[in-house]
Amino acid sequence: VYKRQEIIINHFADFEHLIEISKKRFREKGEETDWEDPRRVETFRQVINLSGKSYRVRMITVKIGQKIAGVDLICLFNNTYFTVKCGYDVAEFPGIGNFINLSEIDDAIKLRMKKIDFLQNSYEWKNKYFEPVPLFQYQK
Repeated sequence: VYKRQEIIINHFADFEHLIEISKKRFREKGEETDWEDPRRVETFRQVINLSGKSYRVRMITVKIGQKIAGVDLICLFNNTYFTVKCGYDVAEFPGIGNFINLSEIDDAIKLRMKKIDFLQNSYEWKNKYFEPVPLFQYQK
């Protein structure tokens, strides 16, 4: 049965759904999540609240039927599109992560971003398709 799919941009109240969906997903995998720490939750609330200073925040929510299937928090900085945090209901909507990633690529292109950083590991296949960019850490 085909269910209507909707992509919602910048409905920041969905941050709570991002947290809950992410917690549920980690529980299903038998893993702990950093969202259990209230300081982590508050940190990302502040990331959202401080948007517009040196960076911009964006949120993408995907609804399928009447249910939220996934929520991504994105930061735009220096012409780079960073996918920062996500929550996907993979149990009910298999493949939702791939769908949202493709939607984000489309979104970044429409926003004329120069780069996308998914902030993820290579998983030993990504460097076959994408040129790795060296990362540097500066210390005093």
